[in-house]
Amino acid sequence: MVRRLRHKLFITIAFLNFYSLCVTAQQIWSVPTYPVANDAVSVYFDINQCDCNLTGYSGDLYAHTGIILAGDGSWKNVIGNWGNNSTQPKLIVEGSGIYRLDIQPSIKEFYNLNSGTIEKMAFVFRSADGSKQTADLFLNVFEAGGLSLLSPTLGSIFTIGQDIAVHAVNISADSLKLYFDNQIVTTVYATELLENISPSQAGFSEVKVVSFAGNDIAEENVHVLVRN
Repeated sequence: MVRRLRHKLFITIAFLNFYSLCVTAQQIWSVPTYPVANDAVSVYFDINQCDCNLTGYSGDLYAHTGIILAGDGSWKNVIGNWGNNSTQPKLIVEGSGIYRLDIQPSIKEFYNLNSGTIEKMAFVFRSADGSKQTADLFLNVFEAGGLSLLSPTLGSIFTIGQDIAVHAVNISADSLKLYFDNQIVTTVYATELLENISPSQAGFSEVKVVSFAGNDIAEENVHVLVRN
């Protein structure tokens, strides 16, 4: 069975902010690394890596959290109200500036989602009195058996010789193939693909990843602009 997932076309650089990359794992990460909507996940936050006014804070942290659904960039199913410590989740102190939030019994149930596909979990971690907080933080949510092309993103612009960092994941995959303008770049026998492409000519180019999981084949692609 062949499943064609989202076909992403370069439209306008006005979409750049909307499709910005997620915050690095140094500040926020999850266990498991690739959370699935139907499973539980633990989210970790390192206050020492936060470029925010929480630096040096050692008190209780609460989560203002919701989800981002496919095709909709706004926060949905936000839990509780800002500043209400009785309705918003309290993080567990791990020590050395690291906090943990357990999302269980599953991501879908935690956020009370009845329909739709979760693309990201969204967070703002705040102090107990709400006076200190992080910026918006995001973690990708993966589809079991589905292919996610995490980078490059819609609206990405590069110059000749500048590396295009490609990151794709299919947690069920036996292998993944990377194509650049329909030319095979590499094949990896793993669930994750990390590869750099160095474009040699200007214009619109297609980055495509195909994953193989038994008899299930999935592909995702994105068009990027390469300038002189």
